[in-house]
Amino acid sequence: MFIAGSLLLPQLIYAQQMAPEVLHRFPPSVTVQVFLVASKTTLGTSSQLWLASRFQYDDSISAELMLKGASNEMIRRRSDSAKKAQLEDFKKILAPAERAAWEESQETARKSIKGRSMEGMDMTSMFTMALEQYKELALTDNQIDSLAVLSRECKQKGQLSQSYPDSVGVFDRPAFESRWLGSLLTARQYDRLLAGKHKNAAWLQARYQWFAMKQKEITDSLNKDKTIQQLAGYYLQHLILQSRWAYNKPLMDSAVKALETNGKPAPLLALEKANRKAPLIKGRSTEGADMISQFGKALALYRELRLNDTQVDSLMAKAREIRIKTSLSQAYGDSLGQFDRVAFESEYLGRFLTDQQFRYFLYEKNKDHALQQARYQWHLLQQKGLADSLNKERTIQQLNDYYLKRFIALDRVAHDPAKKWQMQSYYDKSKPGPLVALDKANRLGANHTAGSGYIW
Repeated sequence: MFIAGSLLLPQLIYAQQMAPEVLHRFPPSVTVQVFLVASKTTLGTSSQLWLASRFQYDDSISAELMLKGASNEMIRRRSDSAKKAQLEDFKKILAPAERAAWEESQETARKSIKGRSMEGMDMTSMFTMALEQYKELALTDNQIDSLAVLSRECKQKGQLSQSYPDSVGVFDRPAFESRWLGSLLTARQYDRLLAGKHKNAAWLQARYQWFAMKQKEITDSLNKDKTIQQLAGYYLQHLILQSRWAYNKPLMDSAVKALETNGKPAPLLALEKANRKAPLIKGRSTEGADMISQFGKALALYRELRLNDTQVDSLMAKAREIRIKTSLSQAYGDSLGQFDRVAFESEYLGRFLTDQQFRYFLYEKNKDHALQQARYQWHLLQQKGLADSLNKERTIQQLNDYYLKRFIALDRVAHDPAKKWQMQSYYDKSKPGPLVALDKANRLGANHTAGSGYIW
């Protein structure tokens, strides 16, 4: 099968992955060798320059042996020895991020589908997912070959879009996948593939809605397992329609609307009706708001916090937004990425509340957890035989104060990774004496092992 544009992609990817300094300073015979490594992983300029210099040096030794009339066997042994040395030295000069990417590429290179290497494929694409289920889907050899080509093209298009968004444009991966999979797979194969992809997200959404129904007290006459199964089936159909018709938005919207109009389960309709009767906070409806979020909990404390109208409106808007973001993340986590609720809540609560309000709210949020943690640590101290000389009440109070301060401080900076790390480091170094003794006792009983392996 011919994929449009495939003939041009290797040249563009070559230019994208190669550092200009390597292209300008070394001959093609060397840059090609660097490219063969750089095309399989992510390498910075310094690593590419190191490789180029090493390849050039080893090539010069081989050329010198040829000029001296060395046998092919001697040259081959010298080349094999050089490659082993290159690998060992190469691993030593890699930065941590490069090493991680290299190890991932090596793991991919080890995999194969019916004798076909998976190297260069987009391991998160639907094409690769189908290949990994070739037995369950009963794929033919022609289908396997076509899916392998499409998986590699999907990866290349994604790389080009990230590197040249202005000239290449944004790569719509769901649309690309649905356009080709719909014509390449049979209807039965495609249904099975999509069901496998979305079943976990559908069950998560179903369980979330069951929890919402319990909050609204409309589950008394319902069987939990049967209702969750019914809801999961509905959400699975919803997600399958969105994936199947991703390349044709009008058709997708029409199919989804028909399902929502004619196929929505009765428990979900009851929940929607209950939501329309949502309670009010200072005259504002809570319909559509995630009231179990930190925004919702702050709204529930509006009297204690003495929230003004502007604060209530801002918190309500974010309570609705966080519900939408959470649902989207659960349904499309593979393509949208995971949504960090904690960081989102920390950032906007800090904006909307005064410092005094924020401190009071975080105190109410963390006081029970801090006391629970203090009591648990006291139990561990007793287990380790470290509590004999300590007063129980005073020690638990000391640990409670420490954990309460720590939890509040970390919650305030949860949206800022650098400040969060600094705060964690500060409190790790400021532990009260009983926790320091407990850490020391735990370290004495710890064992550590490590190991790794590579393929050049």
